[in-house]
Amino acid sequence: MSVMSSHGVEKLVIIGTGNIAKRHAGIIKNLHPNISQKYFTSNSSLHNSQIDCQQVIATIDQLESFNPTMAIIANPASMHVSTAELLLKSNVDLLIEKPVSTSIDEAFRLIDAANLNHRVVQTGYNMRFNSGLKVVKQLIDDSVFGAVQYFTSEVGQYLPDWRPNTDYRMSCSARSALGGGALFELSHELDYCAWIFGVPEQCSCSLRNLSNLEIDCEDFAHLSFSYGSDSDEMRPRKKFGSITLDFMRRVPKRSLEVVCDTGVIFWDYLGGRVSARAMDSKEDKVLFHDPLAAVKSYEFQFDDFLANRKYRDAYGCVPKVNTGLEALRIVTTARASHEQDARLIDVG
Repeated sequence: MSVMSSHGVEKLVIIGTGNIAKRHAGIIKNLHPNISQKYFTSNSSLHNSQIDCQQVIATIDQLESFNPTMAIIANPASMHVSTAELLLKSNVDLLIEKPVSTSIDEAFRLIDAANLNHRVVQTGYNMRFNSGLKVVKQLIDDSVFGAVQYFTSEVGQYLPDWRPNTDYRMSCSARSALGGGALFELSHELDYCAWIFGVPEQCSCSLRNLSNLEIDCEDFAHLSFSYGSDSDEMRPRKKFGSITLDFMRRVPKRSLEVVCDTGVIFWDYLGGRVSARAMDSKEDKVLFHDPLAAVKSYEFQFDDFLANRKYRDAYGCVPKVNTGLEALRIVTTARASHEQDARLIDVG
């Protein structure tokens, strides 16, 4: 089925030509072949066999001539807001790769502009569309194993392995000025934990350089979340969370473990598996298994973006979308905690 706008076939521009940009382009080509798409990059020395040079535009004049109705912003995080503001002037709906910005003030300014112009601005935290994590969230929402006591979220992968055949030291991930570092680059964990458990009331954080990687930003981050109270009946029961992010792990891992009153829930991202063990059982029970769940999450995310645009066009207002502000609030608080010797402080 064709995807159409009131002006004809939809046009999508992808800002950037990195791995995530190519992933989005491939998914859209397969699922929505009638969407006309082009890359926009100022990299005049682009030489990549995976990108058709005829699909690349390099000047603002060419961009205006293409006249896109949608954009995926996948350039360095420090450039997200300036790029987005330029596109909003032409009434373009935006899917912005995480984080939405490296500055909370810039992010609020962007969202205000989007709301004023009735544009969809959605941040690409695709873990919310991972079917395994949706199972975990449903188990918790339904209190299948009682209340949550604490959770542990971990993600790690050796940075030089992220983009083979490139110099990792020159990547956005390795450069603080471009929004690099474990806290920003691996902020999916902060977003999905806020989605499942709620935004924490308080957060502490330690940022470190523990490896021999030649980067100017942290390669390790450890955060502690605090929620609720045991003494105030008007607030949720107290629970805690621990999140560890790193660029050093030679054996990749991305997982979540949730300890509840009557059982434990496990999520394995790489294996596409959710399992649980009740307190009266000696074995884990597999509740979900799909090795392609990670890939499908990007597909579900883009379809959700299209659905949000369709809702706006039908009802004249933008539905609630994940703008990425919750995760950015936590990042901002985490950095403030680190600067105060990892003191537990309120999430702003």
